[in-house]
This record gives sequence, structure tokens and C-alpha cells, in this order.
Amino acid sequence: MEDLTATKTVVLLGKNVSARALQWGGAVVFVAILLIWAAIKLDNPYSFPITTVQVKGDYSHVSNQQLERIITPYMHASFFGLHSFNLQHALQQIPWVGPVNVRRVFPGTVEITVNEKQPVLVWNNTQLLTAQGVAFSPAANTFPKNLPALNGPGDEQQNMLQTQQQLNQLLQPLQLSVQQLVLSDRRAWTMVLNNGITVTLGKQNIWPRMQQFVAVYPKVVGNKAKRAISVDLRYPNGFTVQWKR
Repeated sequence: MEDLTATKTVVLLGKNVSARALQWGGAVVFVAILLIWAAIKLDNPYSFPITTVQVKGDYSHVSNQQLERIITPYMHASFFGLHSFNLQHALQQIPWVGPVNVRRVFPGTVEITVNEKQPVLVWNNTQLLTAQGVAFSPAANTFPKNLPALNGPGDEQQNMLQTQQQLNQLLQPLQLSVQQLVLSDRRAWTMVLNNGITVTLGKQNIWPRMQQFVAVYPKVVGNKAKRAISVDLRYPNGFTVQWKR
């Protein structure tokens, strides 16, 4: 009798485990169906439509038509189905567009902040450079006027940007700056100052030469700068100045 009772007990436990497994399985299936239904519902643009798009930012070289052409296809998605990263990436393909932020505001508003790139230099007459050395290629007719220019080998972009910044620091006491900086294929430096004077630096010892130039400039050129055409710093013990007749 004891064995039969034990056997019955085992059988009954087995039935309880099967029932619990069925219950858990049913619950899992129900949750899965619920999640699928919720995902479909949330992704349905008729259930949660995007009703308002706000574009903010300070930009002058990007037209509203350009922005609208890129933004509009994304607005057919639902509020929750909007691919913010893809929209952000698409907007950043416009040459003048820098960082973009896309933000959803429940229940149906999308806020887009567009920041325009700020160029500080023209690179090889074909591109613009930001202060961080990032090059971009907008249409030539959108280039800002009177930007300083760098001209040199393609692999010297960062080096030339840094050199131009250092030269401007040296020239600051003279209230001068570099309007154009050229690095030849032979790695010789030439610059044009913002007062129109061309300065030949050469390939070597350009920093001692520049320090000497800054030190004697007020006495040698100074108030006669309008008559000066060019300065050659490649001499070991001084430099030459070419004057207008």
C-alpha cells in the first residue's frame, strides 16, 4: 500500500508540473501577442501621427526648401516609428549643415535643431575649413568673402592650419594677420599679410626669422607699410624689403 500511495503521489505531482507549464506557456504567448500588437499600434502613423515639425537654429547658407525636401519623407512615420538617427544623418549630408539634434515631444511634435558650420579658412580654393580643421565642400558661390586662405599639399591641411594660428599669434602685437599662407611642394613657406605685404619665409628656421621680423617691423616698415611690396626673410643676418617706386 505504501508503494501504491507513493506512486500516486508522483503521478499527481507530474500533473501539477504540466499544468503550470501550460499556464506559463500561455502567459508567454499572450505577452508576445500583446507586445506585437503594441508594436504595430505604435508604428501606425494613423494611431500616433506626427502633427507638428519645428525647425530651429541659426543658419544662413541652408535654405528651408533644402531642409523640407529631406524632412518631409520622414514625417510619414508615426511619432514612435520616426527614425531620428537616419533623419539626423540625412540632414548632415547638406554641406553647410553641422551638428543636428532631433527631439520628439509627446504627443506629436518633432523638434529639429540645425547648426550651421562656421568656416574660418578657404582650403586650396575648393573647400572651407572650420576652426577644428574639418573640411567641407559647399558650392563655390556660397563661400564667404574675404576669408583667409591656405594653399598647400593635401596631406598638410592640419599642419598648415596650426602654423597659420601660430603666425597670427606672433603678428598680433603688430595688429597684423595672415590673409594667405602657401606651402610649396618643396615645403617652402610664403604668406600674404592682411595689409597686402608678401612675406617669404623659406623652408627652415621660420620661427626665429618671424621673431626677428616682428621685432624690427615697426622701425623698418611701420608707417611705410603702404609702400612695401614684399619682405624676404631667407637671409641669415637680416631681411630685404621691396618698395614701390
